[in-house]
Amino acid sequence: MYSYEDRIRAVKLYIKLGKRTGATIRQLGYPTK
Repeated sequence: MYSYEDRIRAVKLYIKLGKRTGATIRQLGYPTK
């Protein structure tokens, strides 16, 4: 489970990157499922 701050940061990054999920996941460094 991620903290509230982690989720907000991820959403802001997602929007900044043009709502590209793959790019966001790579930027955050989370492993893909």
